[in-house]
Amino acid sequence: MEDLKSEVNKNSYKNIEQSTKLHNIDSGIIKINDILITSDPNDVLYPDIKTKARAIIKDIADVTNDHNVLKNAVDFIQSDLVDVKDKQEQRDSNLSRDIRSFRKTVTDTSDANYALSIIVEAINEEMKKANNTVLEVRESSKTAEEKVDQTNANLKIVHQHLFNKDALTAAILILFFLIIGLMLYVLKLKSSVEPALAGGSTSRPLKGSREMEVNLQKMPSKPTLKNAVCIISFDSSNLDEYSGIIKETVSQIGGVSFRTHVIRKHNDIPKLPQCKLYIMCVEFTERHVIIEEQGLGLGDLKLTSYRGVRKLGGALVILYIHDPGSRRLTDGQLYSDGVYCVKKQQELKELCEMDRFISAHKNLNTAQKKALETDELNLQAASFARKIIEKSKTTDAEEFLEDKT
Repeated sequence: MEDLKSEVNKNSYKNIEQSTKLHNIDSGIIKINDILITSDPNDVLYPDIKTKARAIIKDIADVTNDHNVLKNAVDFIQSDLVDVKDKQEQRDSNLSRDIRSFRKTVTDTSDANYALSIIVEAINEEMKKANNTVLEVRESSKTAEEKVDQTNANLKIVHQHLFNKDALTAAILILFFLIIGLMLYVLKLKSSVEPALAGGSTSRPLKGSREMEVNLQKMPSKPTLKNAVCIISFDSSNLDEYSGIIKETVSQIGGVSFRTHVIRKHNDIPKLPQCKLYIMCVEFTERHVIIEEQGLGLGDLKLTSYRGVRKLGGALVILYIHDPGSRRLTDGQLYSDGVYCVKKQQELKELCEMDRFISAHKNLNTAQKKALETDELNLQAASFARKIIEKSKTTDAEEFLEDKT
């Protein structure tokens, strides 16, 4: 393509040079003809020369026209050559791009084949290990079958020599007493894990998160509790408000002290004061997350607190505070019907059955105050009974000493 273009350019230059020379010759002939016409206007002196000059001028004009036609043809060819060159360059560019893309595809394919070969080798290694394991299992199964056959043979021998009616009766009696003992053990175990709320067992499994288990293990099981009320809050900024609402209701009952405890993290739960009554204040949420359901990604801080109080053996009241749906409760209602989780969650259902779940906006109504006062009076009665028992024991001891003396 470049050689063809170069040859066309050379011919174009030659045509231009020849056209220039012809033009110069034509100018010279015309000047000569003008001189002859001036000196011999009647064609008397140089008729042949004038005729030849006119013929030469005509021939030069024809050649010039031919050169012009050739020049136009060369220009057209040059224009076509430029278009052909551009198209050829575009095709070369596209071809180069396609070649690069093809090389990249080949490289990627090679890399993928190499990675695949590595994976295949790894799978083959795992298959070898699996085959070895299968062989070991088969060997173990064969050995176990041999032992089972041997055991069956031994049992047949024992059965043939030892089995009789008295032995069967004794075995049945032993099995009967073992079942009775197992049932008694199960009943005892069940009674030992009954919830301390006196509301019956819960259907929720006791297993929780690792953090829950670790912190519950740090807490004593049913220690001697003080005749006190512990107000639990999960936000220290609201603790004063909660304490004011509760103390305004039950502070007139004497003999009972108050404690407060803020739980921000699981490590705060084992530090709960050992009180006979706990009032756990839970702030309103749109989803009514009062005690978390496990497996929903909501954590288990309040659930761990609930189980911690159970382990201590204290009674628990939940005060669900700042609930908008509790603004217009009647004097006989303890909680709003809009708190739907009390009907689904086992822990809350148990508390509701014992009138130990209360929802309020800011102030407590008559039924709610009565419920809190009842729990307080129960503490008072328990404390009073304990003092009487201790006093009677002391009196009996003194009378015994007097009798001895």
